[in-house]
Amino acid sequence: MNATFINHTEFAEIITSESCVIHSTINAPEAPEMHVATVDGVDVLIFVDAAGGAAVVQGCHLDHESGGSIHSHARAINAAA
Repeated sequence: MNATFINHTEFAEIITSESCVIHSTINAPEAPEMHVATVDGVDVLIFVDAAGGAAVVQGCHLDHESGGSIHSHARAINAAA
C-alpha cells in the first residue's frame, strides 16, 4: 500500500474534482471518516483527519495478495447486497 498525506485544500480539490467518484462513505464510532473512491481511475481509500486533511491510500503492484485492487472486498459486499 502507498499512503499520501494531503492538507484540507488538496482534500477538497480531490473530492470535488470530476475525476473522483466516491463509491461509499464509512462513518464508524471513534474512527476517522473513510471514503471508498476512485480517483483518475485508481482505487483509493481516503481517511479524513480531524483537521480536515486526509491520508489517501492506494494499492501497490508489490501487494500480491490484494489482487490488484484495494476495493475487491467492498465490491464483493456491494454485489451481494
